Amino acid sequence: MKRITHILLLLIIVLGLHAQEDPVTWSFKTVKVNDSVAELQFHADIQHEWHIYSQYTQGIEVPIEFNFEKNGAYKLIGKVKEPQYIEETDEWGTARFFNKQATFKQRVKILDSKPFTIKGKLEGQACKDGRCTQVEQKFSFDIKGFDKVLTAVSEKEPLNEDTPRADDSAVVKHGEIKPAADTQTESAPKDAEKEESLWGYFLGAVLGGLVGLLMPCVFPMIPMTVSFFSKEGHKGKRDALLYGLFIILIFIIFGLVLSAIFGADMGNILSTHWIPNILFAVIFLIFAFSLLGYF
Repeated sequence: MKRITHILLLLIIVLGLHAQEDPVTWSFKTVKVNDSVAELQFHADIQHEWHIYSQYTQGIEVPIEFNFEKNGAYKLIGKVKEPQYIEETDEWGTARFFNKQATFKQRVKILDSKPFTIKGKLEGQACKDGRCTQVEQKFSFDIKGFDKVLTAVSEKEPLNEDTPRADDSAVVKHGEIKPAADTQTESAPKDAEKEESLWGYFLGAVLGGLVGLLMPCVFPMIPMTVSFFSKEGHKGKRDALLYGLFIILIFIIFGLVLSAIFGADMGNILSTHWIPNILFAVIFLIFAFSLLGYF
């Protein structure tokens, strides 16, 4: 009973340390552009030495992503605009990120004169000195004060992003109208982004797996595994092939099932979300205690 208590105390400490790690604080406001267009602003305050990644990062990092709930009362105009990012290139690719603070902006065309709410969720990754944590935040914008929705703007001809604002001096935030001021200048990506091909993604994954073999927690297992199968002769070769094949099948089957149930981002969630990482850490700690004869 005493040993179980020790393990539970360790788990509580680990959970408490992780719970304090929330490096990005978000705030949201709505800017009224004219009688039929609003601008949604997502402002991120980033803790010292931490950074979040651009939508257009090309490295192994997780880019920030904005997901809007469908609603017939509005229509997105273009993509989310972001401020000028910092760019660094290494052997893993080109990382584009933001330090200290960043304001992302999305313009929407208002299609309903009645008040309504725009909801959604943003997801990404925050990193510091090689340590990363998942960024998740639900957002909600109250859309009010659009009693005279313009009908002159055709849906087939979206508003130009450079159109001057008819009313850039008023910010609608929580139903109140206050003076507004732009805090950051938007900039488009430096170059046109191309989607990575599936073959490129596959080869990158294979390369990443080979590099992973050099990690301290994996590399010592290679000679042990080889010697285990090689001493069995011909039977050992067959067992080694089956061993590798079933590892592949387990990952494929579990990956397909989890993706079909929870969506394509399930793999990223398993690798970055704090709940599975804490669970895996506890399992490994229990195995370690067992290996050391604690039980």
